[in-house]
Amino acid sequence: MRSKENRVFRLKELLWLLAACVACFTVLIINGSILFYFDSGGYVVQGISGLSQLGVDLSTGTDAASNAGSNAQAPLNDGNNTVHGSRSLIYAFLLALLTIFAHMDWLVLFNTLCVFLAVLLPMRVCLRRYNSSITLTRSVSLPILLSSLGALPFYTAYAMPDVFAAILLIVTATLTVFIRKMQYWEILLGLALAGFAVISHPSHFLMAVLLVPLSAIGSALTEGRGWWLTPLLMLFLVIVGSAERFAFKLAVEKVANSEVFYNPYLTARLIADGPGLTYLKDTCPNPEVATCALYDALQLSDDPMRLTASHITFAKNPSLGSFKLMTEEDQRLVGQEQMEFFVNVIKHSPTSIGLAIFENTLTQVMRYKVDMTIPSESIIRIALQNPRIPDNTFSAGRLARTQSWTVWFYYGHTVLYAVSLLVIAVLLVLPSGLPGRLRVMALMIFFGMLVNALICGGLSQPADRYGGRVIWLLPYMATIMVLFRGVVSRDTEAQS
Repeated sequence: MRSKENRVFRLKELLWLLAACVACFTVLIINGSILFYFDSGGYVVQGISGLSQLGVDLSTGTDAASNAGSNAQAPLNDGNNTVHGSRSLIYAFLLALLTIFAHMDWLVLFNTLCVFLAVLLPMRVCLRRYNSSITLTRSVSLPILLSSLGALPFYTAYAMPDVFAAILLIVTATLTVFIRKMQYWEILLGLALAGFAVISHPSHFLMAVLLVPLSAIGSALTEGRGWWLTPLLMLFLVIVGSAERFAFKLAVEKVANSEVFYNPYLTARLIADGPGLTYLKDTCPNPEVATCALYDALQLSDDPMRLTASHITFAKNPSLGSFKLMTEEDQRLVGQEQMEFFVNVIKHSPTSIGLAIFENTLTQVMRYKVDMTIPSESIIRIALQNPRIPDNTFSAGRLARTQSWTVWFYYGHTVLYAVSLLVIAVLLVLPSGLPGRLRVMALMIFFGMLVNALICGGLSQPADRYGGRVIWLLPYMATIMVLFRGVVSRDTEAQS
């Protein structure tokens, strides 16, 4: 009898786990293929070229991938003897390896596994620390199931590193409030997940930089004597991210005989917001300011839309374009001058810059539609027609941006996130019933989402994709807080 009950129990636990896994796979199942963006193809090409340059034998992969590697005219090179620095070479290798030796759709399995491991870490500590009747399997599955009603399955099925922004926030919050309660292997697993997140995209690296002081404050509220340990580990992750950027630059210069090039996202943002344009009006012409060449290009048309950040950076149409219409040398110099330009604009208009960053951050917080994860017709056309991308790497899929389902998803997601935020706020305000460490964890997640909005929206371009990649953490955290409301600590620190 006991054996039968155990089998039934294990079966129920397995079904919980299976349900959470399927929830993360739903978008892939419905679409029939992985979701992708403009840069997804760039990652694949860069990864295959890099592997070829490093001597990896691509002949054991698909014929298309082998041909793509052997036909790469300039390894790692994006053309004009430059390589885009906004792409992580490590993540490019990941997509390339999947393309060559498996299939891109397998990426959803890797993303889902990383999400499960990130969620597992705080749940293991909570169940050891607090007197709760819930099982580990259910404590992991329930937050994922609730999050999958939001944007999570769109990002587990997305051939971009965006899901790791949320993973970075989960791991940082866990280390901040529980590090002295974690086992050594749990800390190492957390560092491995956060480390990969930091090196998978430059925006994650910048987030890690701002999370260092945030983790110090959170640790001071929970750890007392050992408050310095988590910020020290976060600083280590920042060093790892810096090392990756240095290694990337070295590989581009020494192996590919090219130069790292960054699109002027920050410059375009400053001009679009106004302070950058005002600075250029007051400064140009000036041969010592390379960005004056961009200011001259902006005068080629009087269309007001040419001053939007996206058109400044990417448009090639004479009526809207500017940066792409400049000479290759001027483009390179403008890209190199971004940080200097940023500092000069701050000196010129500090108040205006502060207000612009605040407004952009607030705008980013309110943008979280999943539309941008669905490839548009132009994205599909570019990916399918690129001769350097192996055949069958990407496909159009069944979902389309133009369908009305995206509007209804937006409404449904808005309700889910609003309810989750309300639950979090109520449980934070109530004087008792929630462990203090989970209160701090919720605040760490919330302020981490603001850091994401600051980096992506405040300093770059507000976009739904950037908000959607972390907003599913609201139902995630709300579920955890409900699960552990009213529990008692197993040690003498009751309710702490």
